[in-house]
Amino acid sequence: MTDERRKHPRFDLEFTVQAISSRGDTVITALTTNISDGGFCIPMPAELLPDAGQPMNIRLNVLQAATGKAKTYTGTSRIIRRGEADEDGMAEVAMEFTKPLELQLEDKTSYEPRL
Repeated sequence: MTDERRKHPRFDLEFTVQAISSRGDTVITALTTNISDGGFCIPMPAELLPDAGQPMNIRLNVLQAATGKAKTYTGTSRIIRRGEADEDGMAEVAMEFTKPLELQLEDKTSYEPRL
């Protein structure tokens, strides 16, 4: 899915990401709900939500559609938006990479098993 206002095409893909606060006191492992070369969104327990702008160290595992193999990316990001907690105590968090990554993402159908 793309959005004309965005610098990078955004895709509704699930990849494992680990976000660690710069102080090391918060570690979250989650699946992305959407992702682009510029950032991603993840659900996060509301009680662990860092402040907006808080830098986070990122370890991201992305399945490469062309090879079918996972590739690990590391970097830093910052929280640019925090949603309200839902009934399960989870909130959607939008994070922007400090430096855009070249993730080589493709449409979701590229990641689905081919018969």
